[in-house]
Amino acid sequence: MNMMSLRQLVDGARAFIKDCTDVYCGHVLSDETIIPERLLTCIEQLMFSINMTTDSLLLLTEQKQVWDATILLRSVLDGSVRVCYLLSAKTRQDEDMRLHEFCKLLPRAEMGGIEQPVSGMIKSPFYKGTDADQDPVLDPIKAIVDQMKPQDGEGKQMRELKKRWDFFHLSKKLCKDDENLTWKDFAPLFEYRYAMSNQLVHKTDTGCGQILERCRRNPLYRSISDLAHSSTLLVSACFSTYVRIATLLKRANADVKVLGPVFLKYEDFFNGAQEIEDDFVLEYQKDQEQNKATK
Repeated sequence: MNMMSLRQLVDGARAFIKDCTDVYCGHVLSDETIIPERLLTCIEQLMFSINMTTDSLLLLTEQKQVWDATILLRSVLDGSVRVCYLLSAKTRQDEDMRLHEFCKLLPRAEMGGIEQPVSGMIKSPFYKGTDADQDPVLDPIKAIVDQMKPQDGEGKQMRELKKRWDFFHLSKKLCKDDENLTWKDFAPLFEYRYAMSNQLVHKTDTGCGQILERCRRNPLYRSISDLAHSSTLLVSACFSTYVRIATLLKRANADVKVLGPVFLKYEDFFNGAQEIEDDFVLEYQKDQEQNKATK
C-alpha cells in the first residue's frame, strides 16, 4: 500500500467533515427537531464559527503550515467542548442554566479582561475619535464593555464562572457526568492536543524549541515528521467534527448510527493516516538508536 500524500490527506479530511455536516443538516435542522429554538440558535452560531476555523486549519495544513494549524486546533476544541456541554444537560433546568451562563454571564466575565486595554487605547494616540466624531471601532466596543462589564463585587463570581467554562474543566465534567457520552471516547486525544497547542499559542520555550528542533533535522526526517503532524491534525479535526455532530444527534433523539456509513466510506482515509503515524514512530525509533550509537 502506497503512503498517502498530503494532498490525499487534506482531501479526505475535507470530504469526511462535509459528509458528517450533511448528516447534521439532514437530521438536526429539520422542522421536526426537538431541540429548543433558543438552544439550537446558540449551537448553530457556535458550529458556524467552529466550521470556519476548521476550514482555516485545513488550508494551513494544506500549505504545510502545521505549527500554526495546531494553534487553530485549540480553538476548534474549545468550541467543540462547549457545544457538547451545552447539549448534554440531563434536565431542562440544567440546560437553561448552561445556556444562560454561556450567552449572558460568560460574555460579561470576559468583558472584564478587555476593559483596561480598551480604556488605554482611547487615551492613546491610536484613538481616532474627536469631540465631533466617534472612533468607528473603539467607541462601539467601549459602549459594549461599559454595558456588560462585571459590577463591583462580582469579580469572584465571574472568575469562578470562567474557571467552570475552562476547556479542561468542561472535558472532565463531560467524562464524569455520562460514561456513554461520545466526548469520553476521544477526551484523552483532545486534552493532549489542546495542551500541546497551548505551548504554541503562548510561545513557550517548549513550544518554540519543538519548532526549531524539527527545522534543524535532516530533510527526510523533517518531511516524515511534518506529514505525521499533518495527519494527526486532520484526524483530530475529523474526530472533533464527529463528536459535535454525534452529540447533536443524541440531543435531537436521532440515531447516532447514521454516522456509521460515513466512517465506513472513509475507512481507507483513517487507515492511511494511521499508517503515516506508524511510519513516523518507526523513523523516530531508528533516529534514537542512531543517536545512541554516535554517543
